[in-house]
Amino acid sequence: SRCLPCRGPNSKGLPLRTPQLCATGNLDSWRYVVQSRIPGQQLGESWPTVSQSARRSILQEIGLFFAALHRLAAPQTGVLADSWDEFLSMQTQLCAARQASWGVPEEIVSGISECLANSGVSTNSRISLLHADLGGGNVLLESVEDGRYVAGVIDFGDARIGDPLYDLI
Repeated sequence: SRCLPCRGPNSKGLPLRTPQLCATGNLDSWRYVVQSRIPGQQLGESWPTVSQSARRSILQEIGLFFAALHRLAAPQTGVLADSWDEFLSMQTQLCAARQASWGVPEEIVSGISECLANSGVSTNSRISLLHADLGGGNVLLESVEDGRYVAGVIDFGDARIGDPLYDLI
């Protein structure tokens, strides 16, 4: 399975909750994963109503999560350890195609490969465990009396090992 073991706040080094892996298997040739639920509202839905000071706090929590995730021991075998070089090459190609399909002008699309090549993400860098899809839909917030805080991080379906900078672009 492509799931992290259960880790909660201050447990095993991750400062935020992640889903507990309950079961994995195959059903009629479909792979499935059953995970615990983390309550909260998606960051992307909440962001427009979050105050500037709460935004700074939330971004700091996410940054601390990344730092802790990238310090965890990266597996050297298994599905998370698929070829980083091949993955990075494919992502670069898919990015340009995706942008073109969304109607981005060709003069911008044609520069995507060069831009990504100059981003600093490398096949020769330190290898770390990556979330690889940490966006507004995969960070959950909870409201409390004095503001909002990050309730947890979900969807490790794209997790892999690679350059930690990849999680930031």
